Amino acid sequence: MEAWEYFKQKREQTGMTIREFCKKVNISVGSCVEYQNGTKSLLSLPLDKTIRIFSVINIHIERFYDDYFPELKEEITKRMIVWEEKRVPELDLVKLQHRYRARIAKMKERKVLPDVEIEQFLQEYKTLFKGLKAEMDSCGNISEILYKERILPFSCRLKKQIENGEIKNLVSRRINDAMLAKEITYVELAHIVDITPVSLTYAKTSQTGYSSMKIGTVLKICYALDISFDEICELLLKNI
Repeated sequence: MEAWEYFKQKREQTGMTIREFCKKVNISVGSCVEYQNGTKSLLSLPLDKTIRIFSVINIHIERFYDDYFPELKEEITKRMIVWEEKRVPELDLVKLQHRYRARIAKMKERKVLPDVEIEQFLQEYKTLFKGLKAEMDSCGNISEILYKERILPFSCRLKKQIENGEIKNLVSRRINDAMLAKEITYVELAHIVDITPVSLTYAKTSQTGYSSMKIGTVLKICYALDISFDEICELLLKNI
Protein backbone atom coordinates (compact mmCIF):
# COMPACT_ATOMS: atom_id res chain seq x y z
CA MET A 1 0.00 0.00 0.00
CA GLU A 2 1.29 3.42 -0.97
CA ALA A 3 1.38 6.32 1.49
CA TRP A 4 -1.47 8.15 -0.24
CA GLU A 5 -3.61 4.98 -0.24
CA TYR A 6 -3.15 4.55 3.51
CA PHE A 7 -3.89 8.23 4.02
CA LYS A 8 -7.11 7.91 2.01
CA GLN A 9 -8.13 4.78 3.90
CA LYS A 10 -7.65 6.46 7.27
CA ARG A 11 -9.49 9.57 6.09
CA GLU A 12 -12.48 7.49 4.97
CA GLN A 13 -12.49 5.61 8.28
CA THR A 14 -13.35 8.85 10.08
CA GLY A 15 -16.90 8.47 8.72
CA MET A 16 -16.92 12.08 7.59
CA THR A 17 -17.58 13.20 4.04
CA ILE A 18 -14.60 14.75 2.34
CA ARG A 19 -16.16 18.20 2.71
CA GLU A 20 -16.80 17.67 6.43
CA PHE A 21 -13.26 16.44 6.90
CA CYS A 22 -11.71 19.36 5.01
CA LYS A 23 -13.73 21.87 6.99
CA LYS A 24 -12.60 20.27 10.26
CA VAL A 25 -8.90 20.32 9.37
CA ASN A 26 -9.02 23.60 7.44
CA ILE A 27 -7.78 22.51 4.00
CA SER A 28 -9.43 22.78 0.61
CA VAL A 29 -11.28 19.83 -0.89
CA GLY A 30 -9.07 20.10 -3.96
CA SER A 31 -5.88 19.75 -1.91
CA CYS A 32 -7.28 16.81 0.05
CA VAL A 33 -8.20 15.00 -3.19
CA GLU A 34 -4.67 15.56 -4.50
CA TYR A 35 -3.09 14.19 -1.32
CA GLN A 36 -5.29 11.10 -1.17
CA ASN A 37 -4.91 10.38 -4.89
CA GLY A 38 -1.14 10.69 -4.83
CA THR A 39 -0.99 13.62 -7.25
CA LYS A 40 0.46 15.83 -4.49
CA SER A 41 3.15 14.47 -2.16
CA LEU A 42 2.30 14.14 1.51
CA LEU A 43 5.80 15.50 2.15
CA SER A 44 4.58 18.90 0.97
CA LEU A 45 1.96 19.34 3.71
CA PRO A 46 2.73 22.31 6.00
CA LEU A 47 3.77 21.24 9.50
CA ASP A 48 0.79 22.76 11.33
CA LYS A 49 -1.72 21.23 8.90
CA THR A 50 0.02 17.84 9.13
CA ILE A 51 -0.40 17.81 12.91
CA ARG A 52 -4.05 18.81 12.64
CA ILE A 53 -4.91 16.31 9.87
CA PHE A 54 -3.01 13.35 11.29
CA SER A 55 -4.52 13.83 14.75
CA VAL A 56 -8.03 13.62 13.21
CA ILE A 57 -7.26 10.48 11.17
CA ASN A 58 -5.26 8.98 14.07
CA ILE A 59 -1.87 8.47 12.40
CA HIS A 60 1.42 8.82 14.26
CA ILE A 61 3.29 11.30 12.08
CA GLU A 62 6.91 10.24 12.53
CA ARG A 63 6.17 6.51 12.24
CA PHE A 64 4.09 7.14 9.09
CA TYR A 65 6.87 9.04 7.35
CA ASP A 66 9.58 6.64 8.55
CA ASP A 67 7.57 3.72 7.14
CA TYR A 68 6.55 5.25 3.82
CA PHE A 69 9.49 7.57 3.14
CA PRO A 70 12.52 5.79 4.71
CA GLU A 71 14.84 7.30 2.09
CA LEU A 72 14.38 10.67 3.77
CA LYS A 73 16.14 9.66 6.99
CA GLU A 74 18.70 7.55 5.13
CA GLU A 75 19.79 10.45 2.92
CA ILE A 76 20.03 12.95 5.79
CA THR A 77 22.03 10.45 7.87
CA LYS A 78 24.53 10.08 5.00
CA ARG A 79 24.81 13.85 4.59
CA MET A 80 25.40 14.39 8.31
CA ILE A 81 28.17 11.77 8.30
CA VAL A 82 29.90 13.66 5.47
CA TRP A 83 29.45 16.94 7.34
CA GLU A 84 30.92 15.47 10.54
CA GLU A 85 33.94 14.12 8.63
CA LYS A 86 34.68 17.51 7.09
CA ARG A 87 34.13 19.49 10.27
CA VAL A 88 37.32 20.47 12.11
CA PRO A 89 36.82 22.34 15.41
CA GLU A 90 39.19 25.10 16.49
CA LEU A 91 41.59 23.61 19.04
CA ASP A 92 44.10 26.47 19.39
CA LEU A 93 43.67 27.57 23.01
CA VAL A 94 44.65 31.21 22.46
CA LYS A 95 42.17 31.59 19.58
CA LEU A 96 39.46 29.95 21.68
CA GLN A 97 40.17 32.32 24.57
CA HIS A 98 39.82 35.34 22.29
CA ARG A 99 36.61 33.97 20.76
CA TYR A 100 34.80 33.44 24.05
CA ARG A 101 36.08 36.59 25.68
CA ALA A 102 34.61 38.49 22.71
CA ARG A 103 31.27 36.72 23.13
CA ILE A 104 31.07 37.67 26.80
CA ALA A 105 31.89 41.26 25.85
CA LYS A 106 29.07 41.12 23.29
CA MET A 107 26.65 39.92 25.96
CA LYS A 108 27.65 42.82 28.20
CA GLU A 109 27.35 45.35 25.38
CA ARG A 110 23.87 44.12 24.41
CA LYS A 111 22.79 43.83 28.06
CA VAL A 112 21.60 40.27 27.47
CA LEU A 113 21.88 39.54 31.21
CA PRO A 114 22.23 41.52 34.42
CA ASP A 115 25.84 42.51 35.16
CA VAL A 116 26.09 40.04 38.04
CA GLU A 117 25.26 37.10 35.76
CA ILE A 118 27.68 38.28 33.08
CA GLU A 119 30.35 38.44 35.77
CA GLN A 120 29.56 34.80 36.64
CA PHE A 121 30.12 33.83 33.01
CA LEU A 122 33.38 35.76 33.04
CA GLN A 123 34.60 33.94 36.15
CA GLU A 124 33.61 30.59 34.63
CA TYR A 125 35.51 31.56 31.49
CA LYS A 126 38.66 32.35 33.49
CA THR A 127 38.46 29.11 35.47
CA LEU A 128 37.83 27.06 32.33
CA PHE A 129 40.79 28.37 30.37
CA LYS A 130 43.11 28.36 33.36
CA GLY A 131 42.45 24.63 33.70
CA LEU A 132 42.86 23.99 29.98
CA LYS A 133 46.26 25.69 29.86
CA ALA A 134 47.68 22.85 31.91
CA GLU A 135 46.39 20.31 29.39
CA MET A 136 47.35 21.88 26.06
CA ASP A 137 50.10 20.34 23.95
CA SER A 138 53.41 21.88 22.89
CA CYS A 139 51.70 23.59 19.93
CA GLY A 140 49.17 25.31 22.17
CA ASN A 141 46.27 23.04 21.19
CA ILE A 142 43.85 21.05 23.30
CA SER A 143 42.47 17.64 22.35
CA GLU A 144 39.17 17.24 20.55
CA ILE A 145 37.87 15.26 23.54
CA LEU A 146 38.57 18.20 25.86
CA TYR A 147 36.91 20.52 23.38
CA LYS A 148 33.71 18.44 23.35
CA GLU A 149 33.67 17.86 27.11
CA ARG A 150 34.57 21.33 28.37
CA ILE A 151 34.52 23.99 25.66
CA LEU A 152 31.36 22.95 23.84
CA PRO A 153 29.00 23.00 26.86
CA PHE A 154 30.30 26.45 27.83
CA SER A 155 29.95 27.63 24.23
CA CYS A 156 26.34 26.44 24.04
CA ARG A 157 25.35 28.27 27.22
CA LEU A 158 26.93 31.50 25.97
CA LYS A 159 25.29 31.35 22.54
CA LYS A 160 21.91 30.55 24.04
CA GLN A 161 22.08 33.65 26.19
CA ILE A 162 23.06 35.76 23.18
CA GLU A 163 20.58 34.32 20.67
CA ASN A 164 17.60 32.86 22.48
CA GLY A 165 16.43 36.17 23.87
CA GLU A 166 15.51 37.07 20.29
CA ILE A 167 13.65 33.79 19.65
CA LYS A 168 10.10 33.72 20.99
CA ASN A 169 8.81 30.63 19.18
CA LEU A 170 9.37 27.43 21.20
CA VAL A 171 10.00 25.21 18.15
CA SER A 172 12.50 27.72 16.75
CA ARG A 173 14.27 27.85 20.11
CA ARG A 174 14.52 24.04 20.36
CA ILE A 175 15.95 23.77 16.86
CA ASN A 176 18.38 26.62 17.54
CA ASP A 177 19.55 24.90 20.74
CA ALA A 178 20.17 21.66 18.83
CA MET A 179 22.15 23.55 16.20
CA LEU A 180 24.30 25.16 18.88
CA ALA A 181 24.98 21.77 20.44
CA LYS A 182 26.16 20.39 17.09
CA GLU A 183 27.89 23.64 16.11
CA ILE A 184 26.21 23.59 12.73
CA THR A 185 25.47 26.88 10.98
CA TYR A 186 22.23 27.87 9.28
CA VAL A 187 24.00 27.79 5.92
CA GLU A 188 25.32 24.27 6.54
CA LEU A 189 21.97 22.94 7.79
CA ALA A 190 20.09 24.57 4.91
CA HIS A 191 22.38 22.82 2.43
CA ILE A 192 21.87 19.45 4.13
CA VAL A 193 18.04 19.68 4.21
CA ASP A 194 17.68 21.26 0.74
CA ILE A 195 16.27 24.70 1.55
CA THR A 196 17.65 28.22 1.44
CA PRO A 197 19.45 29.74 4.46
CA VAL A 198 16.94 32.61 4.25
CA SER A 199 14.08 30.17 4.87
CA LEU A 200 15.80 28.82 7.98
CA THR A 201 16.66 32.20 9.44
CA TYR A 202 13.13 33.45 8.74
CA ALA A 203 11.71 30.46 10.62
CA LYS A 204 14.09 31.24 13.50
CA THR A 205 12.95 34.84 13.97
CA SER A 206 9.33 34.89 12.75
CA GLN A 207 6.37 34.59 15.08
CA THR A 208 5.04 31.50 13.29
CA GLY A 209 8.43 29.80 13.25
CA TYR A 210 8.45 26.46 11.46
CA SER A 211 4.67 25.90 11.46
CA SER A 212 4.21 26.74 7.77
CA MET A 213 7.29 24.82 6.62
CA LYS A 214 6.75 21.59 4.68
CA ILE A 215 6.60 18.50 6.86
CA GLY A 216 9.27 16.82 4.73
CA THR A 217 11.71 19.64 5.44
CA VAL A 218 10.94 19.71 9.17
CA LEU A 219 11.51 15.95 9.37
CA LYS A 220 14.87 16.37 7.63
CA ILE A 221 15.84 19.00 10.20
CA CYS A 222 14.84 16.67 13.04
CA TYR A 223 16.86 13.81 11.53
CA ALA A 224 19.90 16.06 11.05
CA LEU A 225 19.80 17.45 14.59
CA ASP A 226 18.69 14.26 16.39
CA ILE A 227 15.48 15.87 17.63
CA SER A 228 12.36 13.82 18.38
CA PHE A 229 9.58 14.90 16.04
CA ASP A 230 7.06 14.22 18.82
CA GLU A 231 8.83 16.89 20.87
CA ILE A 232 8.48 19.38 18.00
CA CYS A 233 4.74 18.62 17.81
CA GLU A 234 4.30 19.20 21.55
CA LEU A 235 6.14 22.51 21.39
CA LEU A 236 4.15 23.65 18.39
CA LEU A 237 0.89 22.96 20.21
CA LYS A 238 2.12 25.04 23.16
CA ASN A 239 2.63 27.99 20.82
CA ILE A 240 -0.96 27.87 19.59
